Amino acid sequence: MTAARPRRFPWARVVVGAVGLAASTKAARAEVVHPVEDRAFRSFNGLPSALLPPSFVLMQAGSYVALLGVSGVLAVTGRHRAGVAAAAAGTLSWLGCKAVKARIGRGRPPAHLEDVATRGPIDTGLGFPSGHSAVAFTMAGVVAPQLPPSLRPLVHGWAVVVGTSRMYVGAHLPLDVVGGASMGLAVGAVGGWLAAPDPVN
Repeated sequence: MTAARPRRFPWARVVVGAVGLAASTKAARAEVVHPVEDRAFRSFNGLPSALLPPSFVLMQAGSYVALLGVSGVLAVTGRHRAGVAAAAAGTLSWLGCKAVKARIGRGRPPAHLEDVATRGPIDTGLGFPSGHSAVAFTMAGVVAPQLPPSLRPLVHGWAVVVGTSRMYVGAHLPLDVVGGASMGLAVGAVGGWLAAPDPVN
């Protein structure tokens, strides 16, 4: 019997996530929104209002409540290690966003731009980075390896939709989403690595 391959640490995703977070954090410190970011935001925020019901439902999948729900489902279906990893990694991302928000102090879109379409409950507080995006990408990083390869792109695609939906409802600017997604990519990669079963010889 051949020896099992050791689990490889996901250095590439961790580095990409860390670099993305650092770069977006530096850009988010600016007091004005760059025209490129403005245009990117309006390309999503200006979509038809008819998209609100499905967007609102999908967006909630990036909430902390959804994180606990996914962790519970993993645990009760026998994936205890993945359930714990998802809960721990998601909580770390969520708390990390809170810490970065307090340090950067960037407001929500209406604080920086005019004619912002806000849909649904109005979000208050600080904007960078997006906690919904961070949690969604973290969960995708932990959950995707637990699924058949054919379903994994759907999980990552769902995380992207969570981020774009936050711009659509007027809750976040593009850099907020990039920062949150980057944090979630890095933390989720580590969480997924920890959730993977140990190699069997």
